[in-house]
Amino acid sequence: MPASVQAFVNGAPGLLAVVDFDLLVQAASVSLRALMSDDGAGQEPFGLSTCISPESAADVEGAVQSVFATGAAVVDMAIEYGGPETWSVGRFHAWRLQAANGEVLVGVQITQAAEGDWLESRFHELRDRNQSILDAAGDGIYGIDASGCATFANRAAVDLLGWKPDDIVGKRLHDVHHHSYPDGSPYPAENCPIYAAVRDGEIHRVDNEVFWSDDGEAIPVEYTSTPIMRDGEISGAVIVFRDIRRRLEAERAREKAHAEVEAVKQRLELILEAAGEGVYGLDRDGNGTFANRAAIDLLGWRLDDVVGRGVHEMHHHSHADGSPYPREDCPVYAAIKDGKVHRVDDEVFWTRDGDTRQVEYTSTPILTESGEPDGAVVVFRDISARKKIEKERDQAFDRIRELNRQLELERDYLREEVDLTVNFGEIIGESPALKHTLAQVEAVAATPVSVLILGESGVGKEMIARAIHAASDRSDCPLIRVNCASVPKDLFESEFFGHVKGAFTGAHRDRVGRMQLAHGGTLFLDEVGEIPLSLQSKLLRVLQENEFEPVGDDRTISVDVRIVAATNRDLRAEVEAGRFREDLYYRLSVFPVTVPPLRKRREDILPLAVHCVNRFCDELGRERLSISKQQARLLESQRWSGNVRELKNVMERAVILSRGTRLALDLGNTDPDPGPTAGASSADSEEFVTESEFRALERNNLIAALRSADWRVSGAGGAAELLQIKPSTLTYRMKAFGIQPGKPDRENPAGDARR
Repeated sequence: MPASVQAFVNGAPGLLAVVDFDLLVQAASVSLRALMSDDGAGQEPFGLSTCISPESAADVEGAVQSVFATGAAVVDMAIEYGGPETWSVGRFHAWRLQAANGEVLVGVQITQAAEGDWLESRFHELRDRNQSILDAAGDGIYGIDASGCATFANRAAVDLLGWKPDDIVGKRLHDVHHHSYPDGSPYPAENCPIYAAVRDGEIHRVDNEVFWSDDGEAIPVEYTSTPIMRDGEISGAVIVFRDIRRRLEAERAREKAHAEVEAVKQRLELILEAAGEGVYGLDRDGNGTFANRAAIDLLGWRLDDVVGRGVHEMHHHSHADGSPYPREDCPVYAAIKDGKVHRVDDEVFWTRDGDTRQVEYTSTPILTESGEPDGAVVVFRDISARKKIEKERDQAFDRIRELNRQLELERDYLREEVDLTVNFGEIIGESPALKHTLAQVEAVAATPVSVLILGESGVGKEMIARAIHAASDRSDCPLIRVNCASVPKDLFESEFFGHVKGAFTGAHRDRVGRMQLAHGGTLFLDEVGEIPLSLQSKLLRVLQENEFEPVGDDRTISVDVRIVAATNRDLRAEVEAGRFREDLYYRLSVFPVTVPPLRKRREDILPLAVHCVNRFCDELGRERLSISKQQARLLESQRWSGNVRELKNVMERAVILSRGTRLALDLGNTDPDPGPTAGASSADSEEFVTESEFRALERNNLIAALRSADWRVSGAGGAAELLQIKPSTLTYRMKAFGIQPGKPDRENPAGDARR
């Protein structure tokens, strides 16, 4: 600062100073320095604010900074100056100074003002300032006096309600805009919370009433009525209010949204509670957020135990064997880390009481709008029952696998047995010879001894074997049949004892032998005399020790099998000829049973024939045929070298050839019995009859047929059909023999061969 300026200021009368932007005094008059405190007097620079009252300090600072900024001078600004104990009223002036060197400073002067001029100036200044403050407020503000009349209103109050200050100042404010409730009913002033503040001196807050605008619209408002106190007396009140229409709309929207959220929440809760699977939620830190009823029931953890706590440490902390299960390895938490769905079908969750539950679960991440994982939902179900079933299944699987090969063979075996099963479903006959055989069966069936069934081919040895098995205590187990004559020599061991895969060329899979199939039951060795001598010793060992080794396997298998053998050979003669082992013969023939041939049980031929005819007719779906007495005599007169099997074939052929209801019996391929019962019925007999005898036989045959048909010549069941000739041929022969239809037998005597 130039010395001349500083000298001018120092010697100037009155309160004069030069200050910089920070209000530091660069030069001051003697009078101004005299106002300063003892410790600051005369020392430059010092702060100008040291001689300005705190109430005026901000105004002075603002004025100086305004001069620096705009260059416009400040004139007659009312302030208080002096010392803390002797503040004086004055006017503040400030103008811009610029030195030759370009430095910018501000000159200030404080002059003493007349008391009346200052008060008026200060009043207007404060009023304008306060009005500016009031108008800057976003809320509406009213003032009332002790009588309830309005004293002022800010701009927001005017904008909100439309009432201008001139319309309301001096009027009872309640009557202007608070006279009625929202429904239009009167609102008494004595009930008004605004006036209550004037009466009781308390602050009253209301958050849901209406103020009425100048155009009659009810504006929802919230307001506060605060009493004005002067010297302990209530002189009025200040009412601050705001328009809450937007808030109410937001609240209604929020309430609606909240109601919708609650409805959705309730639906989701109902769904979660109804779910049979356990469901719980995790936040991004792996702490529980919710759990449904099934989860609580399955694991026993209460909802309070789960929410806000690490779920892994509660029920997934260890593997099934008790070894630790680190959280970082847990698929449940992996969903929170990688944002992917993780499914596990065989782990355990730990219950509240320390037990384990085998579970399968799915952990699904909860994703934010940006796709970041923000938690997870875990759905799990108790699979303990299923695992128990699976364990039982696995335990049974080995047994099933062992039996599988056996079942495969039994399948093939049963397919063969369809054709080899009992031909007649039961043993037919009442002859003494058959009764004797059945008595032997009854005697030996209940014992475990081996049985040797002897008899010609076709007599029914297999039926006797089945009868022995059915009457034994092994009837619940299988009867396995082996036709020893049909087994190739090279496959004998495999057929009887089984083999493993690769035991020999062509052994592409394991095979269970017939001996093992018959475990617990009966092994029927049909045609046992056909077993090769070289293999009889192996069979004997099994019969003696009840154990064997499959071909190609070193395992020894123990079996419990009863042996029933059958043969049409004379095994004693075979033993003597060296074609059958004697020790095996004695092993098999502990109890021999002989089945008689059909020619020695002629009483059974007709019942067997009838049974066969009925069975074949049923199979072919045709009406059952009858066997005449003459056909019965013919059947009984045959030798039946093939026994029951031959009889069955003859009857099946007769059913196929028959037309109508009469059996067409054809015995052309059978051998007649050379015994006395054959008589003249044999076609090979050399005996003959005369012409008259032959014609008498023919006439008698016609009459017998007519009697059987009740003297009907034609039609179904007529004599022509029975004789298998045309009705016209029968009519011609009846005329030739003088047979009169419908006449008594005495008019058609047998033996009359008239022409």
